[in-house]
Amino acid sequence: MKKIILILFLAMAFAGAQAQKEIKRPDTYNYQRGLEAFGEGKPDEALDYFTKELDDHPENGYAHYNISVIRFDNEEYGLALSEADKAMRYLPKKDKVWVSATYKLRAEIYLALEDTTKAMADFDAGLKRDPDNKSLLQDRGQLYYELGKYDKSDADFRKITEIDPGSHIGYIGLGRNLNNRKQFDSAIEMYNQAIKLDANWSQPYTYRAEAYWNQKKYREGADDMIKSLELTFNEQSSGRTWHTFIYAPKEALPDLITKLKVKAEIDPANAYKWNYYTATAFEMKDDYRKAIGFYLKSYEKNENALTAFRLADCYDEIGMYDEALDYINKAIGLDSTRYRYLATKAFIEYHAGRHKEAIADMTTYLRQNPESNGYALRGQFKVDTGDIDGAIDDYTTSIAMEPLFFALTGRAALYLKKGENDKAMEDYRYLLQIDTVPEGDSEAHFALLHLGRRDEAKAWMDKVLDSDNSAGNYYDAACLYSLMDDKDKALSFLRTALEKGFVRFNHIGYDSDLDNLRSMPEFKSLIEKYEDKLKQENQSLISGEDSDYIEATEEIPFTKEGNVYKIKCSINGLPLYFIFDTGASDISLSNVEASFMLKNGYIKSQDVAGRKNYLTASGEIVEGTNVNIREVSLGKLSLKDVQASVQNNQNAPLLLGQSVLNRLGKIEIDNSRHVLKVTYKEKLKK
Repeated sequence: MKKIILILFLAMAFAGAQAQKEIKRPDTYNYQRGLEAFGEGKPDEALDYFTKELDDHPENGYAHYNISVIRFDNEEYGLALSEADKAMRYLPKKDKVWVSATYKLRAEIYLALEDTTKAMADFDAGLKRDPDNKSLLQDRGQLYYELGKYDKSDADFRKITEIDPGSHIGYIGLGRNLNNRKQFDSAIEMYNQAIKLDANWSQPYTYRAEAYWNQKKYREGADDMIKSLELTFNEQSSGRTWHTFIYAPKEALPDLITKLKVKAEIDPANAYKWNYYTATAFEMKDDYRKAIGFYLKSYEKNENALTAFRLADCYDEIGMYDEALDYINKAIGLDSTRYRYLATKAFIEYHAGRHKEAIADMTTYLRQNPESNGYALRGQFKVDTGDIDGAIDDYTTSIAMEPLFFALTGRAALYLKKGENDKAMEDYRYLLQIDTVPEGDSEAHFALLHLGRRDEAKAWMDKVLDSDNSAGNYYDAACLYSLMDDKDKALSFLRTALEKGFVRFNHIGYDSDLDNLRSMPEFKSLIEKYEDKLKQENQSLISGEDSDYIEATEEIPFTKEGNVYKIKCSINGLPLYFIFDTGASDISLSNVEASFMLKNGYIKSQDVAGRKNYLTASGEIVEGTNVNIREVSLGKLSLKDVQASVQNNQNAPLLLGQSVLNRLGKIEIDNSRHVLKVTYKEKLKK
């Protein structure tokens, strides 16, 4: 914001020598000193001079305008609006440049106040006075875009291209509108024109990458994303590029990662940046182990606090708390002014079961940031130490500052423990007033349960999971059903949470919501299984195994005939349609297809390996001829040397069984889109 306002100020301060001759602008001592101070990046000093100027000349609209700019930059929106109104009142009406700028400034203030109606009115008024003002056209076009009024937005951006044919801004605006209309080819044409006009600006590449990804052209999109990242090395503003990058579709990841690795090799001077970007891409996909590997490469070349912080966060996410604490301490040592690093350290200590240390560090953090809402977190830490009254005090302080959902449910649960049921019910009722959308951070299901609305609680939890099926929400579902004493469903949800990567085993050990499950052998074995799994995975990370592979997804179309799924695959190069059958043990061919393949060279005599008993989809064990299939291809996936059976039955169906399915990876059926989604490990390209 400050850079934008400063640019705006400088443009106004030195606008138009011709206009300066025609219009008498202030040349008083305090006003001129204010301009100089602001131009030198000293807004407080400038504010003093402009205030003194108004003491002597209260109707100096130019001084009011500049004070409004300073107030706006400080996010003092009420004061900024008052000064902008005075500027509008006192500026000479014939000074079109400054009057138009004041309309723009006031519109920006209204936008900050979320009043789009008044903002639009000011944009309209400014353009009525100055119809060819590109800055106003761009801002109004942007607002129309955000409001979904693409035709009106088109008109503003098209006019920019007419006023200034060399400007890329208009083409970007037109391209975005086309993209939102899902006219991707036309959008790409606009971005191409913008790139022709300025090939060294990152945004056209960023937007074109999005359009390519919308068309499932992942490789082309990855090329543009890499180019955009490269250009932002030296740009002051790269927020849009970064946002697009971290929300790249999962399907784009293999190409994107490969290209980032190549850039790190051919651009060693910036290798630490490319490795950081690679790590971030993995982290946003919740693949924390891969992220750690690339963050470490980046950190080796450039030890900085941000990379150390990201390493700490990733290690924390996979339960490697010693390593997480090591890197968060490094981050604090490199930049002690980032107080959030200390709060993160407290969280890591809490996850590691070091509650007293967590409370001490969060207390220090709160001393440094008394206006932050870390009290709810400290309250959560205190619960596990048995400090019920201390936790209630912290939750109460937090709720007074901002009624966080988990602070209300946390305090209500503690009131119930103390037998203060009326207070608990009051918290639950208040929560239902403010927690009205079933999204990821919702806690309303717990309130509904305790208020006796059990069916509504279940329905709300289902909606939360539909909105956000993350591991944390499945853990919440496990807690909810445990409190209902529905142990089977609670265990099922807990199993899903663990499978999705929930690793807070210390918290599971303390969480009273799960007390109804603790005596169950199934609960104990489930926790042991996933604790062991986590240890093995983390040991693989430490030993460096599996570092050259990436998780990827292939979608294979199928047709459904009754209850049967049919997919196209290639057997030694021969395309055939097989029934997708998880009950069959191998690939199953009828003797008709096998004879054809043998006669036409798709199966060779040396591929026949004798007789073998097979399990059919119906559960029967039958004898068949065992053959080796040299290559089975589904989409771009390919398996070598797969066992198949030839049934002595001309009408036997073609079945695709476990000998293929187990080797492909994780398989999900998307009935709405009629595709099999296969998640597999793909070797990174060198």
